[in-house]
Amino acid sequence: MAASEWAGFVRDEPTWPADAMRFLDTRAPHIKMQYKRGYRPNANPIAYLESWGAVLDEPKVPAPPDGTTNAHGLVRFHQDAFTALKVLDWKHERSWLGPWTFHGAFKIYVLHEQRLWSDANIDAVTMPMGGVAGGYSFEAGWDVLVGLGVVSALPDAHTFADKMAVADQAHAEVQALAGLAGSRAIHVNSGIYLLGSK
Repeated sequence: MAASEWAGFVRDEPTWPADAMRFLDTRAPHIKMQYKRGYRPNANPIAYLESWGAVLDEPKVPAPPDGTTNAHGLVRFHQDAFTALKVLDWKHERSWLGPWTFHGAFKIYVLHEQRLWSDANIDAVTMPMGGVAGGYSFEAGWDVLVGLGVVSALPDAHTFADKMAVADQAHAEVQALAGLAGSRAIHVNSGIYLLGSK
């Protein structure tokens, strides 16, 4: 649920994490009214949760990762959840889940689960793109690396499918850089965000 705070849906709401989990379990109307709008223009934290709820309701999607999930289990959940998300998009039922908010949830999980950092398998989980003007921006950092000839320029993307494909393309190059540096993709991804904040 931290990904929704990160994406600008809620801010300074101490009850949000618990309410968000309760909403996923119950779809309680009073929670829906309480968080009807986020603090960013047009942000909708409930639509974000409803999309996640639909993903988790898909029978083929395993239980969400917890404090005991290994890297293999995380990769499987990521892949199955992504497949379910693409089906939601095809049915026009996806809202507020994209390259930043979908992949961002996994980045936050891995950041908290440092026990997984020694397992190279976590590099298979695509890391997020995106950011905000005047703040941390993956794209701004990427452009710096393009100028240095370290990575390739990414194509413009307008549809959900194209944006997710570009995220995968960028992540493949992030993985390669992580391999050269003897690091993990999550750390290279974070470095690019920091580079984009300058």
